[in-house]
Amino acid sequence: MAKLSSDLLTLEIRFRSFEDRWVVYDILWLWDGTPILNDAILKRHNPYWAARQPGGIHANEHRADFFISTIEGVLANGEAAYTETTDPDVLLAIYPGSPFPFLPSHYRLVYESEETIQRREARERLKAEIGHLPDDRFTLLLFVDTYNFRDCFAYSGDGLTLHMNVTRAELEKFCADLRTEYFAFKRQHPVDQASIEDLGEEDARKLPLFGPEPGNTAQEGTTHPGKLQSPEAP
Repeated sequence: MAKLSSDLLTLEIRFRSFEDRWVVYDILWLWDGTPILNDAILKRHNPYWAARQPGGIHANEHRADFFISTIEGVLANGEAAYTETTDPDVLLAIYPGSPFPFLPSHYRLVYESEETIQRREARERLKAEIGHLPDDRFTLLLFVDTYNFRDCFAYSGDGLTLHMNVTRAELEKFCADLRTEYFAFKRQHPVDQASIEDLGEEDARKLPLFGPEPGNTAQEGTTHPGKLQSPEAP
């Protein structure tokens, strides 16, 4: 499982299954390894919702994963971006730096030691020379609509948001782990083949991370032949 941590706070994303052209996720917010969400308030009224992990957020994306390509894009170009799963709504937004709450700070610098000034200026020179640094900061916001919760029967636009601030090195490792998990998932399930059948190969190749993992010759669906069954209606 791919995990991104800041102190004891952790975001975990798991690829659970591939059902009727949908990539199915379990997403967990953890504190010191324990789910933050109370499982008793999450939907479990039928097999579709009951398959979720304890305290896990259920999400589906049609045809392919978009979390990885979004994270890779922000890491590469330094521009904020977001992606939102098709159903149910889970939105991941990533911002370079620490811009939250997206308004001018109430604080003003009143003193900075000479040692701190020297460290800051040395880092600024290194940043200008090299560009990406391992300790660059990124802010992640993960929003989940209340539709994931018990007795909520429609999307509301309301919900909960997880806020994390991590380094480039931490985000790069999370993205690499998630990428490895996704290609392992595709070796078990016919993700690309389903897109080819529906879209044709030319358009299917436009989807993120189409094809086998670079350097791995195993074909998708060869570990356990995937079934393109329909999930039960929510």
